[in-house]
Amino acid sequence: PDALIFKFFCVGNNTPIFEEFFVMAKHPVKTFFYKQAEYLSGPEFNADADVHGFSVRYNQAFYEHDLFKDHFRSDFLTVLLIVKGEITFSLNLEEYTAKQNSLVIIAPNAIKKVAVVSKDTIVSGVNFTIEFLTAIGLPKNAVELLDYFSAQFSPLWNLNRKDAAKVHLFIKQLNN
Repeated sequence: PDALIFKFFCVGNNTPIFEEFFVMAKHPVKTFFYKQAEYLSGPEFNADADVHGFSVRYNQAFYEHDLFKDHFRSDFLTVLLIVKGEITFSLNLEEYTAKQNSLVIIAPNAIKKVAVVSKDTIVSGVNFTIEFLTAIGLPKNAVELLDYFSAQFSPLWNLNRKDAAKVHLFIKQLNN
């Protein structure tokens, strides 16, 4: 196989997570696995989690956090609009820099790591799990479509101001 995954359960900061080791082309990468229910729904991230498996962040400060400094994976998809500032991050071991009006689409199984966040960074976005998509009527194989989409296209889209404003308004409406 192209990749081998070793998993074991561990507890850190009173939050259950899975620790994984990816071995890809003889390049091992230690990752952590975070579940949306325990991770983003906490008050520390101030994400509105009124609906199980779905959360919205509108015009919130994004800052460097210890959880983001190591490679990790998650059980949720993220759509994130950079409203202000800049974030340098890696997805599947490839580095990107998102600036104002950038839209970032991050698949659940992607290997993620945040390297640098400017102090003035403000983001708006949504996070949702496959269970949420299934609960609203999408087929269970929808995750395969999301993985395909994220693998075929760049996860970083630099939008013009008008398109970014439309996405921002949509996220605001989801937040209300």
